[in-house]
Amino acid sequence: MDEPNRCYFPLVLPSDPKVIGVRNGIMQVEICDDAFLTTLRATDPQSDAVPAGRIRCLRVLRGAKMTDFLSFGPHLWKCPFLLHERTQALLAPFNTRFTHTFPVEVPGGAPGVNDYALVRVPLLGAGFIDFSRSTYCTGNDLLNNKQQLRFATPQEFLHSQEWFKWPEHLVLTPAFDRHLDLFNLQGAGLYVSERVKQALEQAQTTGVKFSGMQLPIITC
Repeated sequence: MDEPNRCYFPLVLPSDPKVIGVRNGIMQVEICDDAFLTTLRATDPQSDAVPAGRIRCLRVLRGAKMTDFLSFGPHLWKCPFLLHERTQALLAPFNTRFTHTFPVEVPGGAPGVNDYALVRVPLLGAGFIDFSRSTYCTGNDLLNNKQQLRFATPQEFLHSQEWFKWPEHLVLTPAFDRHLDLFNLQGAGLYVSERVKQALEQAQTTGVKFSGMQLPIITC
């Protein structure tokens, strides 16, 4: 069995127009398959029992670059991005927790658009966070209003009145599976293991970035 991961790094989709080609900072493509959207939205958001499906209509925004990780709209719960087939192959050996893959099959679509698939990543609950050893922040240094926040329990975190809080340092509980290589954590976002980070960087994967300070680092 592989050695368990010791630290994780936040995975973020960039908004820089030089990288994604558009200035909206939100999406490069739009899923316009109403039947697919209706079916996916009708599923129980708390369940991982999702019917198989294919995306039959995908509009590429004007000027958008077709990066390996692709931002899209409209928002779909637990579906963070579309992924190029070469990056799907790169991540296949890792424990990514992709529960569903919805391929794009657009008849007569834009060049390369059918090389992508929408992936679904289940959400790990805040109960996997050791709040007694973790810190969050609100505000920022530029406005001189940055404040550090601590929470005693997941319930206190989930019912906090601070809506725009971001993780500064996270520690996970022993119940967390340290062999995971990519996961979506409630209240923290998407994270990848150091080995996935290195694999993506070595492959010069586009459309994704990691924090320059490598924070917050999740340790177990």
